[in-house]
Amino acid sequence: MLAQLKNNLLDLVLPKFCVQCQRWNCFLCDDCLNQIDFFSLPVQLQLKPNYLDQSWAMGRYQPPLSSLIQAYKYQQIKKIGLFLAKLLWFYLADVITAPLITTVPLHSDRLKERGFNQAAVMGQELARLTQTDYQELLVRTYYTQPQAQIRDRAKRLQHLQNVFLLMPGIKSNQLLDQTVLILDDVITTGTTLNECAKVLKQTGVTRVISVAVCHEG
Repeated sequence: MLAQLKNNLLDLVLPKFCVQCQRWNCFLCDDCLNQIDFFSLPVQLQLKPNYLDQSWAMGRYQPPLSSLIQAYKYQQIKKIGLFLAKLLWFYLADVITAPLITTVPLHSDRLKERGFNQAAVMGQELARLTQTDYQELLVRTYYTQPQAQIRDRAKRLQHLQNVFLLMPGIKSNQLLDQTVLILDDVITTGTTLNECAKVLKQTGVTRVISVAVCHEG
């Protein structure tokens, strides 16, 4: 509760500066926006088995996109999430065609630490912009070390096995033959999104498309 209040107050009182060049009154100025190397093709992930039918990222995890992500996650400025959702909507409009959007869940302890789920903020805004349904479909069953802190690829690939479950109250037949878009901020090996996709497909989802702001790899 206190963390959420803090985040809301920060959103109100902190002025906007470009995260890259510090220009006033924007999170990313036009000059810095033009520095982004936007991807035009899906991200190719080395996952076996791969439950993701397609994986997209807007660009590479490098400035200025990485600067936006870091400010969003660690300075906890929620309005950057709304801005990132608008960028995704604009640059990946042809990809975001699934009738249902969901996001990677945080464990309840991690949610208390951060005050909000950064992927969920983006997902809800993206659903509003695309006039698509948003629903939280998954829960994280136990608290795990952040994937970003694990540098060994083999350990990353094994780290999240059996961590995600379908959210209580959601019946598997609700998702039968559905196409679901699952959103996260950064995709590296794709392990997190792939584990989420595995659970969704076990409940009858036909197609899972993952979308991230950027790809680190």
